[in-house]
Amino acid sequence: KHEINYIYEPNLMLNPDFDTNTTDWTLGTGITHNTNNGSITFATSLEPNPQYQKLNQLRNNFWGNEGTVYKISFEVSDWVTGDLNGRITNGEYGVDFNTTSPGGDYAVFNVDLMNDANPNRTHEIEIIMLNYTGNTQNNNFNGRFFIQSDATNNFEGTIDNVTIQEKIINSTIKTFENG
Repeated sequence: KHEINYIYEPNLMLNPDFDTNTTDWTLGTGITHNTNNGSITFATSLEPNPQYQKLNQLRNNFWGNEGTVYKISFEVSDWVTGDLNGRITNGEYGVDFNTTSPGGDYAVFNVDLMNDANPNRTHEIEIIMLNYTGNTQNNNFNGRFFIQSDATNNFEGTIDNVTIQEKIINSTIKTFENG
């Protein structure tokens, strides 16, 4: 009998807990750093002119290619309303796939907090990198990770302790049965 055992690599994010600053992160419109508790707060709804509220970390030539599996986790607190979504990408334009971008590998995630009985907790999502090709080219630069609230999900709350870990096969464990 052979079994595959998986493990998660250490956290790949820089400054994941925001304890003293937001070094390595770009905070979009409506996002603030709480210096008293080292977390990130997304503002109330930006209506009547909703915009993307994006927490972004650039990581050039960093993320795995198509088929790479990651576990993303982050803590939500002080939730008022809305959902979160985000993306990991290696595409040239990083976030926006359109006819002018050459393409790249990416993964998208959504966290449905509105239908969660307990949105104020640590959320974990496992994602698989996919491939997008525009103009039949691939590349691995201008990579980034982001979590966002946009006009459709209007998240209002706080996030902290962002982790991304690559899922790999644990090659140190061998299981044999009957000989």
